[in-house]
Amino acid sequence: MKAEPERVDQALQDLAASYEDPQQVVEYYKSNPQAMASLESMVLEDQIVDRVLEQARVTEEQKDFDSIMNPPKETQESEQDND
Repeated sequence: MKAEPERVDQALQDLAASYEDPQQVVEYYKSNPQAMASLESMVLEDQIVDRVLEQARVTEEQKDFDSIMNPPKETQESEQDND
């Protein structure tokens, strides 16, 4: 998976907009591969989070406080085995 160029450009524009001279910030990032790689990594991370959230399935369960704080011993042991 690679960072989408459109999203990288948008992130750069958003970042640069907060500076007094946005064009200078854009030029700095475009001329500095290390800075651009950092920005691309941030965008890629956002893309991955978006993808995970799109594919996630949430199932709500009603539980009382005591059952969460004091699960049965069997549940605790099986959760520790999974770690």
